[in-house]
Amino acid sequence: EITALAQMEESALIDKLLLKAEGGLTPQELRMKNNMETRSPQQVAKDRASYLLDLVVAEPSKYSWESVRPDLAARPVEPAKVVPWPTLKVMTLELADGSI
Repeated sequence: EITALAQMEESALIDKLLLKAEGGLTPQELRMKNNMETRSPQQVAKDRASYLLDLVVAEPSKYSWESVRPDLAARPVEPAKVVPWPTLKVMTLELADGSI
């Protein structure tokens, strides 16, 4: 059922999920990004966890919720750094006659 949704053979789907669960990108994704990793470390960790959970659903004979739990715990997602919103300074022009 999952392979039908993914529109690929089961072995190809499992291979792709394994690659993604390790934080990798498919050859097509690498070509689109000119072989550059543009994801933040937080996004990579989130993607890895997501694809690991997908493996549980796609290949239940090999993966279970209990078996992936230690891997998920070992891949904590650090919170994104909060960047303060820049303070905008309003400039006023005072004309020679004192008007604004």
